[in-house]
Amino acid sequence: MNTNQWSISTPQTLDLDDVAELRVALVRGRVDVITHAEPTTTVQVSEISGRPLNVSLNAGILRVEHLDSGNWLSKIMNFDNRDRVVISIAIPASLLVAVSTVSA
Repeated sequence: MNTNQWSISTPQTLDLDDVAELRVALVRGRVDVITHAEPTTTVQVSEISGRPLNVSLNAGILRVEHLDSGNWLSKIMNFDNRDRVVISIAIPASLLVAVSTVSA
């Protein structure tokens, strides 16, 4: 199965089909997850600073990450880090969701 990947460094919106599960991992910022009656999942990035937001869709799993997953402790301890994102994600009500944040 194909993996679709996006590296987002400016505000934008992605409309995605065939999403069965949502996994979000952010250090700083804000994330709103809302349900709607549409079959499409919409990721709307309204603010972003620091490194790009990594978004990938593989085998129905949508991952939205604004971190270096191999270096969580360093990111948490680095209070001067500029990585921050404000996103809103609209999903069908049937999706499985896992959201991890530090100060988002």
